[in-house]
Amino acid sequence: MSIIKIENDIIEYQIKDSVLYCQYKIKKIDLEAAKKAVSLRKDFTNNLPYPNLIRGFDVISMDKQARDFFSTDQGTVGVSAGALLTNSVFQATLANFFLKVTNPKIPTKLFTDESKAILWLKQYIAK
Repeated sequence: MSIIKIENDIIEYQIKDSVLYCQYKIKKIDLEAAKKAVSLRKDFTNNLPYPNLIRGFDVISMDKQARDFFSTDQGTVGVSAGALLTNSVFQATLANFFLKVTNPKIPTKLFTDESKAILWLKQYIAK
């Protein structure tokens, strides 16, 4: 199993078993941070589609402009599906709010169990 990794001050990405693991390193996501995260992802994956496991364990807020950007074609390019992994009731509330107000264009689901999230994501790996 090969693992490829890249990071900046906003986010860390790893590709493992054809799944893109995303770990945010900041507490508040604004439009500038969202654009930096997406730009790094696009460069890292060469715009190839990957299912994304998104860990936002430290994130406590995301502004409307960032939420809107993440739900655009530009924000989802190269993402075949997204699993939002949470580890607290607060994060689950934040993630559910995101899902309700943005209505993502890609299959997106909230999880508290990483193995279940990965199992769900595997159906979206490009063949």
